[in-house]
Amino acid sequence: MTSLAFDTHQAFKDLKGAGAKEELAEVVVTTISTAISEQVATKADIVAVKADIVAVKADIVAVRTDLKFHRNATKSEFRAIRSEIESLGNATMAEFRAVRSEIESLGNATMAEFRAVRSEIESLGNATKADMELLKKDLSIRLGFMLFTGLAAMTTILQVFK
Repeated sequence: MTSLAFDTHQAFKDLKGAGAKEELAEVVVTTISTAISEQVATKADIVAVKADIVAVKADIVAVRTDLKFHRNATKSEFRAIRSEIESLGNATMAEFRAVRSEIESLGNATMAEFRAVRSEIESLGNATKADMELLKKDLSIRLGFMLFTGLAAMTTILQVFK
């Protein structure tokens, strides 16, 4: 701080005029002068402090501007991330639906194949039954023919030996 205008010579003269000894007047004037110069703010000091306050306010405005910019950038980034997450979620759900549809399609195809195999087995079973019936008839005819031939042969033999 700069010193305040204090007339030390006049103060010294006033103290001496009031009856103070020269040494005491000198100590008192020096003490008061030192106290004033160290404790009292001058107009220049106040102007300097005001300039500092203006600079600090400018810094605060700059920090607020930066803060607002970064807050907006962060919000924008969060929106982008949310959008990306939503997009990934939608893609994942679409993929799940596609897999589910594919599984359902494979299940339907498998069931159709089982029905076809079952139908083929049933058809083969029916064909086998029909073949067995034909074999049974053929065997019956052959057996009948063999019996007939055997009886005819026995009748012939009996007639010959009779």
